[in-house]
Amino acid sequence: MKVKRCGITRRKDLILAVKAGADALGFIVNIPSSPRNLTLEKAKKLIRETPVFIDTVLVTKSKNIKELIKIVKNLKPKTLQIYGDNLPILELKKLDLPIIKPVKADEKTVFKEVEKACLFNAVLIDSFSLNKLGGTGIPHDWSLSKKVRDKIYPTPLILAGGLTVNNIQEAIKTVKPYGVDVSSGVEVKPGVKNYKKMVEFIEKAKELKIWS
Repeated sequence: MKVKRCGITRRKDLILAVKAGADALGFIVNIPSSPRNLTLEKAKKLIRETPVFIDTVLVTKSKNIKELIKIVKNLKPKTLQIYGDNLPILELKKLDLPIIKPVKADEKTVFKEVEKACLFNAVLIDSFSLNKLGGTGIPHDWSLSKKVRDKIYPTPLILAGGLTVNNIQEAIKTVKPYGVDVSSGVEVKPGVKNYKKMVEFIEKAKELKIWS
């Protein structure tokens, strides 16, 4: 089970997330509505400080492809998680980066969304919110996520949305995702991580043998 620790804002939390066993770290840029949003300078510094075998994920939203190219060239992430549907798929693929496409766990729209999303390298399903792109801290119907996983297979599904040390194993057993993404579930406050919770979350996520 792969674990992404999203919303890294401090070097201390970066080091602790790596020590706790995270496979990937998410850095939010150009999403002002997020309390974990970083400046380009701050994100660049944190990405450079990430150890070589840890995946660095740029989590962003962009108005146009030129703006996105500029951000990607500046930060040099290993993976891109891109919100919004205004950028053409062919142009995004020219970035030559693995791309994670988020979709909302809304039964009315999610299956239409994944028709395009599964053309990318992975799909991230997150809880639906009118006011937030992600990081809601609210769980959703995991049986819906399981249906999405089956629908997009073999494209990997990453499960997000209100995951905590208390529900992570139930969520994994239900959905059987490729990976999980946690942010607020291991925080003291937005952008400030709790090391004990990170360790416990990752241990619980990785100890399950869901495919055996």
